[in-house]
Amino acid sequence: MNGQFQKGQTPWNKGMKGLDIGGRETRFRPGHRSGRALDLYQPIGAERISKDGYRQRKVNDDLPLQRRWKMVHHIVWRDAGREIPLRHVVIFINGDKTDLRIENLQCISMRENMRRNSVHNLPPALKEVVDLRRWVVRKINRADKEAQA
Repeated sequence: MNGQFQKGQTPWNKGMKGLDIGGRETRFRPGHRSGRALDLYQPIGAERISKDGYRQRKVNDDLPLQRRWKMVHHIVWRDAGREIPLRHVVIFINGDKTDLRIENLQCISMRENMRRNSVHNLPPALKEVVDLRRWVVRKINRADKEAQA
């Protein structure tokens, strides 16, 4: 016998639905955190800075994980009694992501945001600089990827 079930053989626990072999004292309690999870835990209300420079605030401990954090400028916008319609974004008028005054926030459509941030609105010399920067970043990323492999 090689440790595998043979055709027609029944397992020893057939019909024992919900068999509880391990004791209850060995199981984690709901909400239990230990090890790395305990080290990384942030309480509700904690703030962090995202990779792209936006402030985020933890609003709950529920799952999924990505719904635990909300952009602070969205919270400020909604606290002022305003909604963010579908396919719209809240932007900083002066471009400073740390300036969270309601006077500095504006809700615009994604289309308008794309039009404002398009490289096609730039002067030709600046377009060329943007293209060169993109090319250099691509080369650096490829070199990093090859170095890691």
